[in-house]
Amino acid sequence: MGKHPSLSVALARDLAKAKLAQVIQGIDPIAEKRRAIALSVSLRDVLYDYIRNKDLRPVTEDEYRRAIAETFADWLDRPMVQINADMIRRRYIERGKTSKARANLSKRVLSALFNYARFRYQTPDGKSCFPDNPVKIINDLKIGFAIPRRKRMIGKDEMPSWWRAVNSQSEHDRNYMAFLAFTGCRLTESKTLDWRNVNLKRGIFTLVNPKN
Repeated sequence: MGKHPSLSVALARDLAKAKLAQVIQGIDPIAEKRRAIALSVSLRDVLYDYIRNKDLRPVTEDEYRRAIAETFADWLDRPMVQINADMIRRRYIERGKTSKARANLSKRVLSALFNYARFRYQTPDGKSCFPDNPVKIINDLKIGFAIPRRKRMIGKDEMPSWWRAVNSQSEHDRNYMAFLAFTGCRLTESKTLDWRNVNLKRGIFTLVNPKN
């Protein structure tokens, strides 16, 4: 019931009678308390729990936090059970006015959190607190933003001019751009390549935990 002396013996007896009355009616007070806790979990709680229990790279963790914060910042302390499909639909459309790509990323992260919460948070009777994923309304209504694939390529006929331009740069910039062109590495992968993973004698390098 509580600790003495902040909770008096008389009040504890009254509370005990109320709890006993619930038990007589077939209500488990402890189970109800657990249910209330499960249903009060906030978006912030689920985000932190997801990151803590998933094997994510630091850059991915930061990206997930950023995606949620920039689109759903005012929802972070809201219980997730209060986030419904219509709210998500309206927020997704509003975010798309600024950046369709970021709106899509935020949608994917929020959907992943709801899928995670579906199995992570359950009521004492074993039922999920989040049986449905409200983010699927975006796909159900077919209102997702289509992002065209990047098609910026250097054609074969343009390569001589590009190569001359590259060779006119500083040695550092020239080597960097040539490395990107010949290896197909991502920008971050090449920038963070460690000398321990480079073997100039054998002409090989190793990317540790690449994005794909």
